[in-house]
Amino acid sequence: MKTTHDLLSEYLDYLKPDYAQLKLDDYELNGSVIKITYHYNPLYDWDNDYTINNEKEDFELLDYITWLNQK
Repeated sequence: MKTTHDLLSEYLDYLKPDYAQLKLDDYELNGSVIKITYHYNPLYDWDNDYTINNEKEDFELLDYITWLNQK
């Protein structure tokens, strides 16, 4: 069985398909909003170790639940 962390990681990959190697760091539920903190390695051929840290996104809980039901 997948954990909430695993499912949110998949959801983040679904929402951000242009990024490579996304890594969910933390999440927090605040009412109807999911606050996600993540880092990623962009698709640079010359430097795959270039990591951007502490990206933050807010997502609607209803959108996440809808995605779960369609999965």
